[in-house]
Amino acid sequence: MTCSIVLRRACLLGLLLFQFASSSSAHTMAPVLTTITQQTESDYKVLWSFSRNQGAIDPRSLSIQFTPECSMSGSTLTSVEDNRWLREEHYQCELNESKPHSVEIEGLRSIERSVVLRIVDKKNAEQIHFINEYSEPLALVPEKASQKGVYQYLVMGVEHILGGADHLLFVLAICFLAGGVLRTLIGLITAFTIAHSITLSAAALGWVHIPSRPVESLIAFSIALLAVDLVKNKDISLIRIVDYWPIVFIFGLFHGLGFAGAILEIGLPQDTFLLALLTFNLGVEIGQLCIVAVCVFLIHILNKMKEPGWFNPAVGLGVGCTAGFWFVSLIF
Repeated sequence: MTCSIVLRRACLLGLLLFQFASSSSAHTMAPVLTTITQQTESDYKVLWSFSRNQGAIDPRSLSIQFTPECSMSGSTLTSVEDNRWLREEHYQCELNESKPHSVEIEGLRSIERSVVLRIVDKKNAEQIHFINEYSEPLALVPEKASQKGVYQYLVMGVEHILGGADHLLFVLAICFLAGGVLRTLIGLITAFTIAHSITLSAAALGWVHIPSRPVESLIAFSIALLAVDLVKNKDISLIRIVDYWPIVFIFGLFHGLGFAGAILEIGLPQDTFLLALLTFNLGVEIGQLCIVAVCVFLIHILNKMKEPGWFNPAVGLGVGCTAGFWFVSLIF
């Protein structure tokens, strides 16, 4: 196979990967957060939080429906920091001990996304639920922390890394850089896991706080740097792992802050804080292992090709262009 054919194939596959990945935002998992706070026996405040990065989602497309019906006393819509829209509403509900109020969210079918619903009573007891269009109405009666709600953070962790194109591309780049050598891959993935677990925990505990935009810029920059080695078709399996894992470890610290940004948008239940944090992080690791398994299988297939040398530059081209596009858009 001539060099020109290899180059054309690499460019074509790289551009296809760029087109696919750049159509996604760097952080696609930023669910709508709705918090219902009981202020008095009959008064409730509803606070909606929407990410402005979610494209076509209209902050007015969702609404709360109380049963029996409650009267709304006011609504406001304001822009806030970190690309979030806030909408605050106040409701007055008549007390009815024989028929406690329930609540549901209308309009979920139009956005095709789940909503995180937090219910906080006047004693600050908290419930957390993940709501979709098929969910049943929820009672506003105070309950103990829902273990089911806590363990849904596991699912959220999996969805975050699988749905976040930036983290996905970083793990993809690591796998192809390792060249299918299991020992090298385990070393790099372990370094990445330890690093992002450290900053995820530190940020969730409030020990570290960095605005989301610089974090996302650094994540995009880290992906672009790994892509450079892929384009060079550099085989780090020929290099001692101790020479390369510090790079992945440092980049992993940035990604941990990105994971923390997602979890902090939603919040963690105070009475099961550590359990929810642990299950979210475990979900991230499960999603990461799924990506690695697919990549290892794909690399195994590609290595059986007669001339597999064109694929790494192709992946690097697509990953690098995508990361560069994100980086420039975040900077400017």
